[in-house]
Amino acid sequence: MTKPVYLTSVALILLAGSVMAVALSWMPVAPIALGPLHVYRCQTAGGHATDTFHILTVTNYGAQALADRLCASPTLSRQFAAVEISWQPRGQLSGGDLVEDRFDLLWNRERVLKGLLSNYQDYYRQVQRTPRYSVYWLSNKDKPQLSADYFAGKRLGLLRDQASQSGFQSPLGQLHAAGIDAKALDIHYFIDRDSQYRAFLSGEVDLISGVPRAGDLTIPADHRLLITDQAPSGAWFLHRRHPRALRCDVLQALTVLQPLYQHINPHFKAPGASCEAS
Repeated sequence: MTKPVYLTSVALILLAGSVMAVALSWMPVAPIALGPLHVYRCQTAGGHATDTFHILTVTNYGAQALADRLCASPTLSRQFAAVEISWQPRGQLSGGDLVEDRFDLLWNRERVLKGLLSNYQDYYRQVQRTPRYSVYWLSNKDKPQLSADYFAGKRLGLLRDQASQSGFQSPLGQLHAAGIDAKALDIHYFIDRDSQYRAFLSGEVDLISGVPRAGDLTIPADHRLLITDQAPSGAWFLHRRHPRALRCDVLQALTVLQPLYQHINPHFKAPGASCEAS
């Protein structure tokens, strides 16, 4: 190949590449749908079933144990090939999730469901109420005081989830009622409880809001300040399409969460099974 022909070929290749790049930049590209990052899945013994039983909860605590218990259910195995449980902030649930039957079992507050879908009862039945609990300011160093002087200069750790009663609504509501301007405070917002607890235990933040236990550590009474003692954690709701036999198995499986309920409220005992109800 002569030098002029070679240079012409290179120029054409570069030109073609430039044209392709411009063309691709103008092509509409569909966004990639990303699945939830916090998911656990197990297989049932159902040899011929193909469907998946979907659970939505608000915490990873006990999530795997609950899914594994349901995967071992003979009743559920006859209809489902797998159980998938995901945990995400309450605020990420939508009315579309309810009407499109995306979840078979979910843990949330009744007022949240009613706010998303006024007739949510047409889709879900409540099968177990979960405990009320106390919410506190928890301090690394001293006894918290409800005053602007005390909170000034403190690093506060709250949750980014605006639907969280204990991690967002109640603590900010108490500050507002006391005339303390939250905008003037050093507030760090965390994506979940795990990251919030790690920051608290490592000293990255001075105070957080939550139950008296931060991870495996129980915060002593002289290092906490009550925000509210009547915060509802909600209830479990099962889709109405499921028969009574499966409802009984779900209630039995939920007993694995008793340690979590004790963590939330040491005096709580889950009510007895009511699967015989219509």
